[in-house]
Amino acid sequence: MSLTFSRGLLNYRHEVSSMKKILLAAVLLCLSTSMAFPGISLKLTGGMTYFFDNDYTKGIRGLYDYYLDSYEGVTGKFKPLRLGLNFGGEVAVSLGGNLAVGFGAAYFQVSRESEFGYQLPYFSSRDSLKPDIRLIPLTVNIHYYVPAGPRLRADWFVGAGYYMMKFDHGWSVTTDFFSYQTEQTFSTHKANLGFQGGLGLEFEISSQIALVFQASGRFIKFSDLKGDLKEKISASAAIWENETGNAYFWFYGRNEGGAAYAQVSFAETKPSETEYSAVRKGILDLSGLAAGIGLKISF
Repeated sequence: MSLTFSRGLLNYRHEVSSMKKILLAAVLLCLSTSMAFPGISLKLTGGMTYFFDNDYTKGIRGLYDYYLDSYEGVTGKFKPLRLGLNFGGEVAVSLGGNLAVGFGAAYFQVSRESEFGYQLPYFSSRDSLKPDIRLIPLTVNIHYYVPAGPRLRADWFVGAGYYMMKFDHGWSVTTDFFSYQTEQTFSTHKANLGFQGGLGLEFEISSQIALVFQASGRFIKFSDLKGDLKEKISASAAIWENETGNAYFWFYGRNEGGAAYAQVSFAETKPSETEYSAVRKGILDLSGLAAGIGLKISF
């Protein structure tokens, strides 16, 4: 068990390290490009990001609603994956007039832990959920600048990006029934084409430096997600473990007592229980909004 866990931890660290190296290389490329060619600009920003609803969030919310309707003494609260952090950099090259083309990179991350307990007929149980999502887009944007005051101008931009995503799901169930405990982790990564656009306001501090306020939106989805699934069930002295690299992210409805609850699961094969309906592979929609503040340096 310790060897398997160590290998999983090393793989996780390697994947996160690779994503960070890609982001660092993109930022360094932006820096070197901006310094090598006079007349272009470098923009660095940081702030918050907001993720819209996706199948994973809907499924976990549905699980919590099912507990509320089915069990007594439910405690805790479901915390959706909503607010996260974002950082980015972009080099813009003037095309003449009010137009420019920008080449950039960004980093988005959101992670929330939810815990809720409930009472079963002869014992109590507690669930813990620990999802983590990281998103790195490499973007190309067209900018259109509009003067808005003596030292202020608006920056409208729109473009496309190559979005790289890493998604980690962790779920554990602990009970006081013969020390029964379930642990499950799922990890996957994928890349896809996405789109972004927004509006920035640039306030000139000097001839070469401007303070930037920026708001943007993005459209990016990931489907057919396949990854590594690890499961462990222990009760008293017995332990059962399973590990596969061919598990999929599933989304479906669970029909219980005349009500329908959105649910998610991770398995190699399509769930086929009679109470499940509209079973399909889950879609991780990471579209959302972002707002940040930063500096723009013109060379």
